[in-house]
Amino acid sequence: MLTYIINHRNEKMAADVFVSAQKNAPVVLIEHGLAGFKEEGMILAAAEAFKRCNFSIVTFDARFSLGDSDGNLEQANFTHFIEDLKTVTDWIKMQSFYTGKLILCGHSLGAGACFYYAMHQQDTSVAGIVSMAAVVSGKLLLDSYLTHRPDFVREWRRSGLLAREHPTEKNRRGYISYAHIQDAMHYHLIDGMHQIKCPVLIISADHDVSSTPDINKQIYGALHVQKEMVVIKNATHTFKTPQNQEDLIQIIGNWAKKLNFC
Repeated sequence: MLTYIINHRNEKMAADVFVSAQKNAPVVLIEHGLAGFKEEGMILAAAEAFKRCNFSIVTFDARFSLGDSDGNLEQANFTHFIEDLKTVTDWIKMQSFYTGKLILCGHSLGAGACFYYAMHQQDTSVAGIVSMAAVVSGKLLLDSYLTHRPDFVREWRRSGLLAREHPTEKNRRGYISYAHIQDAMHYHLIDGMHQIKCPVLIISADHDVSSTPDINKQIYGALHVQKEMVVIKNATHTFKTPQNQEDLIQIIGNWAKKLNFC
């Protein structure tokens, strides 16, 4: 079911809501990453994994994305992703399908927003976090880019803008501003991972330069809770291939079963 959530600035966010037929089903909230949208392959794969476990599922388009929500891509940054996750979480808690148990799942900046929420809201309803290629630190992100793609960083700094377009709807296009990196420099969430109180699944991609396996190992090491880390082979930051997405379904499903969510 498509619905629109309105924030305190009267900006709308498009959300897809699937309500489980199972009584007292837990809810999972899934947030995409920078220049993403709720129908991306890795988002749909995560949703499918939770659907097989009889969860109610909410996916949404963050503001300033390539989806159906308000805002221009140029304004996208970590701070806005965090704000949007809280807006949708607050909305979920007012819905009849909410049963008091919430899993947060995200990709890239969406995963970073999940960690931030769990650290700072002290929300006892958060029963688990699934992190897919999390971006949690502007410094770690920039250092990784400078190590693996220095020419890309120099050009982005020079122009200030990085063109992006929707893979199937070519009229949906925009620019990622280098100011996104500057905003992300205010965050280094690894320092606060000890505040997380729920089980965490960390999923990394072996060919990722935005959220490398080494960065994900730092996240894993900083957590003081029940945790698991899996590196998907032959995968980039966006887990593009059908095999990558099938791997996500299996990994998330197995984790949910181990924790008796299924």
